[in-house]
Amino acid sequence: MVHVDALSRCPVDRPGIDQHVIDILTINTLCEVKAAAELFSYQFQVYQDGCLRATFGEASDVIKRLRFTGNHNNGHYDVLVPLFEPISIDITQPSNNLCFKILIKNQNLETETEDVTNLSSSQLTSDTTLLSSDGSAFVTEISIRSKNGTKRRKRFSSAIRAKQLKKAASKYTKNHREVHREAARKYNESHPEILKQATQTYRQTHPDVVKKIQKAYNEKNPHVNRVATAKYHEKKIKI
Repeated sequence: MVHVDALSRCPVDRPGIDQHVIDILTINTLCEVKAAAELFSYQFQVYQDGCLRATFGEASDVIKRLRFTGNHNNGHYDVLVPLFEPISIDITQPSNNLCFKILIKNQNLETETEDVTNLSSSQLTSDTTLLSSDGSAFVTEISIRSKNGTKRRKRFSSAIRAKQLKKAASKYTKNHREVHREAARKYNESHPEILKQATQTYRQTHPDVVKKIQKAYNEKNPHVNRVATAKYHEKKIKI
């Protein structure tokens, strides 16, 4: 906010910019910035403690940002330099498909890409990362929120979603074996040709497993094995 006493001392009614600038009551106050805005075709923004305190001059493509380091009666201004090139985006009108890059300052500068749908100026809250002349910086993180004020749900591609569904099905089968067994039985009864083809393919690709299963079955059911062996020998003798 602009200091009322400082603005009240600004000699705005006096003719001539020179008289305005050299007046002793305007030294080291916000009036200096106001006078500079009248001299140059820039827009000046004054920050203090990371917050925008005042704006002088008409809106233009060139914006000069200053950091106020003292009180409003006897202060000093540091010129802030952007840490990266500004991104010019018109957020006054909603866009159906707006994609842009957001730069966030951590220990290192990282670039994140966000896809925003139906974005309006009320949904975007941001501030520019600025660097003062002494090298210090203050950063306000850029965030995008939904209409109800909560963070937007993560979006997944079709490949990631398919992987999630496959993992969920595998987990359900493991935790509900009875349900899976019953479903497999019904499917095999309804599709015998698929079961036959799958069994044949498995026997061809896993001969060791088939041999092990047959051996275990013969040891467990010796009478069945004897009958089968006798029938086999009878057929062989007839041939």
